[in-house]
Amino acid sequence: MTNSMIRRKLFRNYSKNLSLYRPELVGRFLCPICLEEFSDPSQIALAHVVPDAMGGKLTTLSCNRCDSEIGHKYNRHLVKEKEHFDDFEKQSQAYVTFQPKGNRGIKVIADLAGLREPRPHIKCYPTSKMPKEIYRDYFSESGPGNALEFSLGFSRESIDLRKRNLSLIHSSFLMMFYQFGYEYILSECADYMREAIIGKNKFINFKNAINFINWGSISKPFSLPTMAVTKISTNLFFLSTLIPFNNELGYIVHLPCFGNGGVTAYENLLHTDTYHCDTKIIPNNILCKNLNKSEARGLGNQIVDEIIAQAFNSIS
Repeated sequence: MTNSMIRRKLFRNYSKNLSLYRPELVGRFLCPICLEEFSDPSQIALAHVVPDAMGGKLTTLSCNRCDSEIGHKYNRHLVKEKEHFDDFEKQSQAYVTFQPKGNRGIKVIADLAGLREPRPHIKCYPTSKMPKEIYRDYFSESGPGNALEFSLGFSRESIDLRKRNLSLIHSSFLMMFYQFGYEYILSECADYMREAIIGKNKFINFKNAINFINWGSISKPFSLPTMAVTKISTNLFFLSTLIPFNNELGYIVHLPCFGNGGVTAYENLLHTDTYHCDTKIIPNNILCKNLNKSEARGLGNQIVDEIIAQAFNSIS
């Protein structure tokens, strides 16, 4: 099946799903990002839930403009991070410069190859211009012994972590569209996320909603982005997306759950420094194959409530 055929099929499915919530928009498509209305599938992009350069295979739809702008503004920072990581994994040695914060006069060369070993370590070497006595005083075992905080500088293009985070949030947002259709996209939760993605609210810090994890701590490795429900504490539940980085590592990205309190709970999460989370996987095909059926209306909220009740014993 060609990309054009896949796009037209998805257009029909999402159009039918949209009519469940907006009966006046029969035969139309609303971009999940900008909510602009379309009637021609040729104006719609086949959007990868995870960027294609990251190995993304699940596809959904957004308008051509949003797909292009998000890719340019945000996704390249996520892809660049993976390129850095892949380069490090392929090389027997990876050299970077270390510079103590607050002291621009001191730099050392660090060999990060030891980070892959069972007992991770970093070896530091003086630069050719560094006096040996300074290196000995600051970095040798006979030095002052005080912990030094370093900044880490790669030789390749720098990564904007805020934009990398927004790329992950965007991927998780598309996962909600892939899974729940317009039930999520037309909710209050989606409005809150959409403002951040399109740049209307630049003050939201998503750092606490994104974690780098080892798959072994949750389940088997994933090759596709996968849905989950996460419990942070009593009555704080979130819809989460597990996004693969490689066979061992990945991201877990939290978004607001259904319900009137979803945004309030999410804002509490964003301002929580540390928390313990309990994550339960949702099969990817639990909803997305039924989006064009009349009984799909409100089904997402119902199924998530059932999963929460069963997986976490109760919503207590």
